[in-house]
Amino acid sequence: MEGDVFSPIGLKGTKKLKEYFIDEKIPKEERDNIFLIADDKEVVWILGKRLSDKYKITGNTKEAIMINMMRGTYDE
Repeated sequence: MEGDVFSPIGLKGTKKLKEYFIDEKIPKEERDNIFLIADDKEVVWILGKRLSDKYKITGNTKEAIMINMMRGTYDE
């Protein structure tokens, strides 16, 4: 996770993931429990938080995938 970059919607350019977490005031002890979706080069989505501007759906989007995240335990 250290050094990963992200292009949040509404922000020009990229931001280091660590800087995003600091700016959003996400405590250090919670950061390792946040799920990320990434491609080979950068973070695509911080689940429950923010999507990369490069992967947002636009009028030109031809295909998309839907990902549902369900909270719970693996014991259920």
